[in-house]
Amino acid sequence: AAPGAVPANWNPFAAGVNTADEFTLSSTGTVQDMAEMQGNMYIYTNHSIHSIQQTGSTSIPFSISTITDSYGAQTIEAVQEYDGRHIVIGSGDIYVFEGHPSSIKSVSDSRVRRYFFENLNKVHEQKLFILRNQHKDELWICYPKGSSTTINEVLIWNYRDNVWTIRRMQSAIVSGDVAPYDQ
Repeated sequence: AAPGAVPANWNPFAAGVNTADEFTLSSTGTVQDMAEMQGNMYIYTNHSIHSIQQTGSTSIPFSISTITDSYGAQTIEAVQEYDGRHIVIGSGDIYVFEGHPSSIKSVSDSRVRRYFFENLNKVHEQKLFILRNQHKDELWICYPKGSSTTINEVLIWNYRDNVWTIRRMQSAIVSGDVAPYDQ
């Protein structure tokens, strides 16, 4: 068919036609983010984590399982992959997830957790995002602090040394694989 036109023989139920499927993941939560890790797709709601895997079966092409109903993601862009694991900004914690519920580990407890959640502008929390600075082994949590409506502060976690830094931003941060330095 010509671009913008529907083919005359289009039939979503015809053999060989692939249509989008709908999955029910959780009855309590809004899907916030999805990220691949170790060959699985992980779906984060605001209160849970789910895994989707291909089965290889034509009758049941995907297997969906709940990983946990105790953790999730705060907003969209609150999950970032690094070294085969995810760092996640949850509803009340910043944690690392490696694919199994027993692998969930807080990286902010007794360090920056209270500071971050007390200073995050809740009205504009959807502007929060995480950047990976692979060259420096850092993950940058960029967010609007206080009454700011734009990204004005960054929590930087060096995942090799397991140390945190706070940086106030004077200029705009653009998304990308390597975060810019404002010195």
